[in-house]
Amino acid sequence: GFYCLVSSRFFSCIVLFGCRAIYCLLSCCLFCYCLLSLVSLFKFKKHHNPSMADPQNGNVPSFFKHEHNQQTNLTAQLSQLLQAPGGKKQGEKKREVSVTGDVGTQQVRILGKIHDHEREHVFVSKLKGFTSQFDISLPIEYETFPPKKPHTGGMQSLKKLYRIGLGPSSSHTMGPRRAAEKFADRFPSHRHFSVKLYGSLAATGKGHLTDIAIIGGLPENSEVSIEWAPQEVLPTHTNGMRFRALGEKIEEGQGKRVDPDSGLEILGEYICYSVGGGSIVDEKTVGGPPECASSAVYDVYDMHTMNDMLEWCEENGEPLSAIVWKCEGDEMKKHLGDCYDAMMESIDRGLTATGALPGPLKYPRKACATYRKAQYQRRFEGSQQPPSRTIAMAYTLAVAEENGSGGRVVTAPTCGSCAVLPGTLRYIREVNPFLSRDDILDAMATAGLIGNVMKTNASISGAAVGCQGEIGTGCAMAAGAVVQLLGGTPAQVEYAAEMAIEHHLGMTCDPVEGLVQVPCIERCGFATLRALDCADYALMSDGRHLVSYDEVVLTLKLTGEDIRTAYRETAGGGLAKTY
Repeated sequence: GFYCLVSSRFFSCIVLFGCRAIYCLLSCCLFCYCLLSLVSLFKFKKHHNPSMADPQNGNVPSFFKHEHNQQTNLTAQLSQLLQAPGGKKQGEKKREVSVTGDVGTQQVRILGKIHDHEREHVFVSKLKGFTSQFDISLPIEYETFPPKKPHTGGMQSLKKLYRIGLGPSSSHTMGPRRAAEKFADRFPSHRHFSVKLYGSLAATGKGHLTDIAIIGGLPENSEVSIEWAPQEVLPTHTNGMRFRALGEKIEEGQGKRVDPDSGLEILGEYICYSVGGGSIVDEKTVGGPPECASSAVYDVYDMHTMNDMLEWCEENGEPLSAIVWKCEGDEMKKHLGDCYDAMMESIDRGLTATGALPGPLKYPRKACATYRKAQYQRRFEGSQQPPSRTIAMAYTLAVAEENGSGGRVVTAPTCGSCAVLPGTLRYIREVNPFLSRDDILDAMATAGLIGNVMKTNASISGAAVGCQGEIGTGCAMAAGAVVQLLGGTPAQVEYAAEMAIEHHLGMTCDPVEGLVQVPCIERCGFATLRALDCADYALMSDGRHLVSYDEVVLTLKLTGEDIRTAYRETAGGGLAKTY
C-alpha cells in the first residue's frame, strides 16, 4: 500500500510538471506572436506614412514601390480621362477614382464615381493585356454610365419599341424583313439579289425564318441567293447583313464591281445590323452617306436614365406615364391602343389553337389546355375566388406560341419576350375589373420607358447580351406596369423593374434547333409569374432600395459582354447543344 501511495504521488507530480511546462511554452509562443505583430504593424505604418518613409534611405520596400506606383499611374490616367476641357462641369461636386482588382492580371477593371447634382454616376474602365510591369501606354477601354446624352435628345420614340409584326423573332425576322424592304425601295425593278448573313443571324436564321422574311421583303418573283456565314461576325454587331443588287454578267477588269460568286455586276450594296426589337442600324449604303451605330438619332425624349425620369416625376408630382404623353402626345396613345388590341387578339388566337408548332421539334401547344384546366379549377373552388395565376401563365403561353408559329404579335420589347406584358395585363385587368382602358395605356407607357432605358443604355438583343436582355426586360416592363396599375409610386415602379432585371442577370439565350420555342415559350410564362411577384414585393415596400434600375442596366450590359458567344442566340451552347 505504501508503494502504491508513493507511486501515485510521483505520477501526479510528473503530470503537473508537464502541464506547467506546456503552459509556459504556449505563453512564450503567444508573447512572441504578439511581439512580431507589433513589429510588423510598425513597419507597415512606416512604409505607408510619407512622414516616416524615406525613399532615399531605402525604407520603402521595392514591392510596395511597384504596387503603389502602378495604382498611382492608373488613378492619374483615369483622372485625366475624367477631366473635361475647361474643368469641372457646372453643378458638379466632386470626382473620385479608385483601382479595384488584382494588378498583374490580364485584365483589370477600374471603378469610379462622379458626384453630380447629388447623384452618383458610375464609370468603368478596363485595361487589357495587363502584365506585372505596368505600361501606361496601354489603351484603355473607357465608358461612363449613365452615358453622355446625345445632343439631339435621349431616347427614341416608343414606336421603335412596340412594333406590330410577324414572329418568331424581332431581331431575326422583323429586322431582316425591314432591311430587305428598305433595300428593295432603292431597286424596285430589279429581280436578282444576293444576301449574306453573319454571326447569330446565320447561326439561327433558318429556325427563326430569317430567309423567308428576307425573301418576303424583296420585290415579288425575285431571284434571291442567301449565303450563311455563322463564323463571320461584322465589327458593329453580331446580327450583320449584306444586301446586293446584281445586274448582268460581266468580265472582271472593266472598272466595275463584280460579285465573286455569281460573276454578276454589283449595282448596289447595303450593310446593316438588326439590333433587337425589330430595329435596324445602317453601316454603309452605296451611293449614300455612311451611317454607323453610334450615330443613331434620338429625337423624342430628352431623358435617357431612370434616375432623370424619377427626378422629373418628383418635381412635377406626376407618374412616369406622364413623360410619354408630354413627349409624344395623343399620337402615341393611339399607337399604344393599337398595340394593346393586337396583344389581346394574339391571346385569343393562342387560346383556341391546338396541335404542334412548325419545326422539327413538333412542340405541342399547351395554352389551350392550361387555360381550360385553370377555368375548371376556378369553377370548382367557386367563382367568387379571384382567377389563379395559372390563368396568367395560360395567357402568356398563348402569345408565346403564336409567336413561335410566326403569328402576328407585338414586340415588348422583342418577339422572344413579347408574351410577358400582354399576359400580365390581361390577368391584372380580370382581377381588377375597375381598371379602364386608359389605365392600361398608362401602364404600357410606363413599361415602354422601362424597356427604352434598357434599349438605349444596354441592349434588348439576345444575340448581344443573352436572354437576360429579352426575357429580363420583358419581365421588368410587366412588373412596372402592374405596380402603376395598382397605385404604386414611381419609386415603387422603378423598384419592381430593378428586381425583375436583377433576378434574370446572366440568363443565356440557347434556343434548341434555333427555334423560338424551347426554352423560350416557358420562360415567358414563368417571367409573368415573376413579374407579379416583383410587383407585390415592391408595393409592400416604400420604394427605397440599394441597387437602382440604372445600375442594374449597367450590370446587365457588362454581364452580357462577358457571356460567351455560344450562349448568345447562336444555338451553340446550353440546351441547344445538349438536347
